[in-house]
Amino acid sequence: MTDARNKYSLWLVPTGKSGESLRALVDDLAETYATPKFVPHLTLVAAIYASASELEAAKRKIETLAQKGSCFTIEFTGYGYTDEEFRSLFLVARSKGLESMYQLATEAFPQISSEHFQAMPHLSVLYGSFPTNTKQEIITAHPLPVTECVIESFDLFLTDGPVASWRLEQQFSL
Repeated sequence: MTDARNKYSLWLVPTGKSGESLRALVDDLAETYATPKFVPHLTLVAAIYASASELEAAKRKIETLAQKGSCFTIEFTGYGYTDEEFRSLFLVARSKGLESMYQLATEAFPQISSEHFQAMPHLSVLYGSFPTNTKQEIITAHPLPVTECVIESFDLFLTDGPVASWRLEQQFSL
């Protein structure tokens, strides 16, 4: 019997009133456009593959990373969109603290260099495939819900399978 590997992702999840506002937007858009609901987040590392026997080692890396980091603020500068399912419509993010977190995370998870998240920090608000005019209509109808948020933890999510099955595995306080 083999020890199957699952896909995990390390997320930065806004909390407090900012997190609530973002969650309300994601939920509203998901209901309106019949798309999956998901936890609003910025992805720090997307592809952490670990079997049950490897998961504890990955968690130790994340705990060490969390101990090196500290809470920081992310600023949202506006909306953006692409033709990719998981970056269909998003908030553009920027933060010196976020840049520092990506650098720290690269030490523990070198695969970051091949992922697109560091080059284009964002918080998705709608998954799916929509024409540009639909995305522009959404942007017009939904002014930027928040302009900044505070990040207080790393959240390790199991992200195998469909979006509806994604779940929090463990939270690591900064």
